[in-house]
Amino acid sequence: MSNFLKSNERISVRRSNTPGVIPTIPVDDDFLNWLETDIFDGELFLNTADNKMWIRCDSGITSIVHESGSTNFTDLIDTPIGYEDGKILISTASAITYTEYPDVRINLTDMNDFIGGNYTGYDGYSIVVDEENSGFTYELIDAKAFTDLTDTPSGLTADNFLRVNSRGTEIELVNGYDYFVDLESNQTILGEKTFDDTLTADDIIINSFEISGITISEIKTTLDTSDDNSIATTKAITDFVYENIYSGLTGITGYVTINSAENITSEKIFTEDQYFNKDIILMNELFLGDQDTDGSYKLKKDIYGNLIFEKRESGVWNTYSMIKKIEVTLEVAEWSGGTSITKTVTGITSDNLITMYWSTDEMRELLIEFEVRPTGQDTDEITFEAETTPDEDITLILKIEN
Repeated sequence: MSNFLKSNERISVRRSNTPGVIPTIPVDDDFLNWLETDIFDGELFLNTADNKMWIRCDSGITSIVHESGSTNFTDLIDTPIGYEDGKILISTASAITYTEYPDVRINLTDMNDFIGGNYTGYDGYSIVVDEENSGFTYELIDAKAFTDLTDTPSGLTADNFLRVNSRGTEIELVNGYDYFVDLESNQTILGEKTFDDTLTADDIIINSFEISGITISEIKTTLDTSDDNSIATTKAITDFVYENIYSGLTGITGYVTINSAENITSEKIFTEDQYFNKDIILMNELFLGDQDTDGSYKLKKDIYGNLIFEKRESGVWNTYSMIKKIEVTLEVAEWSGGTSITKTVTGITSDNLITMYWSTDEMRELLIEFEVRPTGQDTDEITFEAETTPDEDITLILKIEN
């Protein structure tokens, strides 16, 4: 057999155009179990997307790199597999491996260009570059006093403060007592002071001060309601509230006390919810709204002593009926084979106006079919009659008007 290729024949290399695909060694000799990337011993594999080629030898699969081409560092034959964070490569007698970065610590005095390691006698000195910029040397940096600074006011004065002058051009010494309130000494504050937060002190001597245009001339220990230019102590106010409002022991005309029975003779309007845990006795009328506004309601007794509701409409108070609706079911068993039934309906009286409605169209058909109708009423009960005995439950709605 000839070892030469015939004209126009080509060698076909197993290949892939998918990035990252590499050749593999088959797990057995059964071709049916081989992967698409499995190759024979001596066979080439080409990845056209990554520009890489491999060959399988006795020792395994090896990457083939052309001398003018390029490849990843980890694709080199003698490179350890993968990357290891924080490690360095080191050459051994037989290979290149990863190893931990050595913990190298060098003393400053071990550097070639540093001054000797003799520190004796140099306490407080600084290390500076020498004048020839060729190494380092010790040098004592002169310490400066605060008063030696060029922009510090001359001299030291007891209890004075430094501040920037009003022009912002220099620093000056000022007497602290003339400008600041200290924590210990008694001082007279000459200018107006505004406190945005609570002022707390053991003793404050005030000649007068202004609150919303009112000059307070005296602080009362006993509340005097006739003096508009005085304020009272907390105890005076507490005593007044307790004696005149809470206890009602010395209640004054025009005030409502908390725990005493009183007659309110004038109209009272509550703008917020009020809660009463005792009886309220109304001598005349109670308004929901007010007596001058249309749409308001009024609860009162009529000339016969009956409790009635009235509603104001177009400036006129008209009697307002209280209407309620009740759902009632007439069950088949309740007819007992007859045509009359009496149902218990709490709240009905013999004087109520009662109107009957059906709850659904199906109930309407049953009412018509059996001709069910109310025929009588008394306290807490109502009677229905039918032309024939109903054979289905009938649910209806009763509208009850007082």
